[in-house]
Amino acid sequence: MLTTLLITSDFLPMTSGISCQLYYTWRLLPKDKVIILAPKLKGAGLIDKQMPVKIIRRIFPVSNVSLLARLVKMSLLPFYVALLIKKFNITKLHCSAPMSTGFCGLILKKIMKMPYVVYVYGGEITKYTKFKPSLFFMKSILFNAERIIANSNYSAGEFIDYFHIPKERFIVVNPGVDTNKFVPGQRLKILEDKYNLRDKKVILTVARLAERKGYDMVLKALPEVIKEIPDLVYLIVGSGSDEKKLKKLTQDLKLTDKVIFTGFIRDDEIVSYYQACDLFVMPNRETKGVLEAIEGFGISFIEANACGKAVIGGKSGGVTDSIEDGKTGMLVDPLSQKDIASAIIKLLKDEQLSKKMGEYARMRAEKYFKWDNLSKKLEDLLD
Repeated sequence: MLTTLLITSDFLPMTSGISCQLYYTWRLLPKDKVIILAPKLKGAGLIDKQMPVKIIRRIFPVSNVSLLARLVKMSLLPFYVALLIKKFNITKLHCSAPMSTGFCGLILKKIMKMPYVVYVYGGEITKYTKFKPSLFFMKSILFNAERIIANSNYSAGEFIDYFHIPKERFIVVNPGVDTNKFVPGQRLKILEDKYNLRDKKVILTVARLAERKGYDMVLKALPEVIKEIPDLVYLIVGSGSDEKKLKKLTQDLKLTDKVIFTGFIRDDEIVSYYQACDLFVMPNRETKGVLEAIEGFGISFIEANACGKAVIGGKSGGVTDSIEDGKTGMLVDPLSQKDIASAIIKLLKDEQLSKKMGEYARMRAEKYFKWDNLSKKLEDLLD
């Protein structure tokens, strides 16, 4: 029996777009053909019990330890994977990222002739532009990979343009959505009462509180929006490093009666927040000097779409894969308060247009972004 091993430093219960994408696609693959090597984390036992496929947990190199400790753990990873290859008759590796696990694929290809596939998500090149040796190493990892799986056409194009990797080496597998969980529904009374949403127009952002998500630009656009739509409430769902700065901006703009910071909301409750909004807004943009500078896809847009909501996103990164401009929502200049305000006003005032977009968006989510459809693309890369 041919067996493929996924080596990943991102997997549930870790919360990230990458973790979710790998979890939902790999759990649907044939259980007799795959094994997953994932980080050993608190709460992992419950996740693993629910997984149809075999998962092996170990401590991966992490960013909150010393550089020496990370290097030691990284150097040991190929030896551990080599043991798994022998034990389980592994015939192919899937490496979840170029640097964190792709190096392991490269080493084992050189030593054991083991073929490997590597995943990319957008923004990886930006992380290492100040350290050229890392980019040289990344190039070697990518060129030696059997195939490269990108989460969007933008992410694939980034590597094609920078490293001149042939386009045919790439396969695009977008993140998806559970269309049985994320469904259209009425605003819950419990949320109406909790946040005083009755008879209000609600716009929503669900994401980590980080600069590239564009929260600040939505806040700056709100005074213009409120002139046209005074009964507006902006729900900000999430936590992150920019929380203090965004709350101060809210106060400076005198918007404290219009903006609600909900904090982190559990995954089993998040659907009701999408259902409670009239419009999802996240004018993402590219940021400088941070590790995650670009939105590689934008899974929250598809989650909102699956709930029958029109969306607004920034003309940046891989969001052009997730938003069909003019059909599932609108793409705006993420640095233009006027552009953002105009789009919000248009979709909140033109309820027929917003409804039409939401209905088409739901249909598109079911047709193109169901996890089982995306998982089938990966199945072809197992043998």
